[in-house]
Amino acid sequence: MLRMPNFRSAWMMLGVGLATGAMADDTALTGPMGRGNWYVGGFLGQSIPILGSDEVRRGGAFSLQYERKDPRMTYRGLSGSFVLEGYLHSTVGGAKGSTEHNRLNTLGFLGMARWRGERDSRGYAPYGAVGWGISFGNRTTVDLDSKVNSTPVIEGGLSYAPPGQEWLFGLRWLHASNAGLKGRNQGLNEVHVFVAKRF
Repeated sequence: MLRMPNFRSAWMMLGVGLATGAMADDTALTGPMGRGNWYVGGFLGQSIPILGSDEVRRGGAFSLQYERKDPRMTYRGLSGSFVLEGYLHSTVGGAKGSTEHNRLNTLGFLGMARWRGERDSRGYAPYGAVGWGISFGNRTTVDLDSKVNSTPVIEGGLSYAPPGQEWLFGLRWLHASNAGLKGRNQGLNEVHVFVAKRF
């Protein structure tokens, strides 16, 4: 029987960390170009059988991001920023055909462009992000023939910025494959719920 990873204690630690994180100056969002912000967060979700393997993998991750405004990322009047993210991702899958249940632990890095829309009077603003990265897994699986994989990503959601804070709530699509360099390269498509807090 498939055993799901126990994320209860990990998510509790993340919650405590977010609740006790230091509040940043809200002017960092609208201040001079070049000022950066740090975010701590995580995502939780599963793979979907579209344009890739039909094996279902479920799991979650912790992430750390650094975001810096960048005028080169401006798009259709929206000011943009460049985001670097590192994450630790753990999924459980297997039992497809003759494969056994297995856990895949991944260290990943993403570079993204992020854009925010106009913030309303309650502090909400839509945001979107697109980027690319690389991941390093501790094993191969039926859907990932290489331990090193390319990881394009698309994300969208809401930014909520009460005084002195900012939260990001979004949906993330993350693809992992080896770009046809090894094996059948079925690839893996995952959909995640993403949450992060500026500190």
